[in-house]
Amino acid sequence: VGYFLHDYLLSKPVLIKHLSLFFFLVLIVFSLLNIYIKEPEFFLYKAVISFAFATLGIVMVLLLSILMLRNRNLKHFFSYIGEKTMPIYLMHKIIVEFLSVLTYKFIGNIYLFGIIVFTLSMVICLVATKIIQQFKFSNYILG
Repeated sequence: VGYFLHDYLLSKPVLIKHLSLFFFLVLIVFSLLNIYIKEPEFFLYKAVISFAFATLGIVMVLLLSILMLRNRNLKHFFSYIGEKTMPIYLMHKIIVEFLSVLTYKFIGNIYLFGIIVFTLSMVICLVATKIIQQFKFSNYILG
């Protein structure tokens, strides 16, 4: 569906912004409904909400990716990250484990913990990649 709608949606930037906002608000409502339904007799209802939540999430990601394609800075950023995926993949495990051990004691909120560890690990991986690429043997290490 996304493949067929791609050209149409790229020609309608205002529509994409409104649809993205609408689906984002609907996702928030569905997530709140999903959290507060705890009774076992509402299992089918919760399953339908969960399916709708997942489907709207896919649509939201599709719309956001189209919006990001329209922004030159974001397009360059994601292209740069895409070029560095192999070094990031090779280094991330050690760095994430190290940062997790360091920051888990100091940060009580699990969401803030995830954001901080993700951001710091990306920055450290990108800086380490830049440093390693200065050596002649970097092609053998990073591919």
